[in-house]
Amino acid sequence: MGILKDLYGGYDSDSSGRNGKKTSNCIQRVCVVWVVPQKKDAAAFASTFGDHIEASKKHQRLPTLDLRIHVTRSKKTLRKPLYSGRPVFPKILNELSQSHSGASTLIFACGPGGMVNTLWDEAVARNSKHQLVTFHHEVFEF
Repeated sequence: MGILKDLYGGYDSDSSGRNGKKTSNCIQRVCVVWVVPQKKDAAAFASTFGDHIEASKKHQRLPTLDLRIHVTRSKKTLRKPLYSGRPVFPKILNELSQSHSGASTLIFACGPGGMVNTLWDEAVARNSKHQLVTFHHEVFEF
């Protein structure tokens, strides 16, 4: 959440940028894939996510925010940005690579070790002389 607040928080309604100052950003797009067990777990953050999405649409100097919340215990069809089931990271990363071919990518992962390891493997596999994929992670286990 802190990274999103740093990128999207504090923008004024005058559309000139953070606290009225014109700002630029080298980041073009931010894709957040968040995994929660139940829909209600995401509800507490709906307002914050909504504010960030609106800021990204309203201020052209901000990176586009692509939010995907995967609800693992849902069998129902959900409306974007909610998706039922676990994320398929190779598919998501392929979509991002196709839409931003050649652009550098940062994958920031925070979650259980198995998920972080999967993302690490994907990041390493995608690195080439034409595509830089940087990986940062934090791991938590309950």
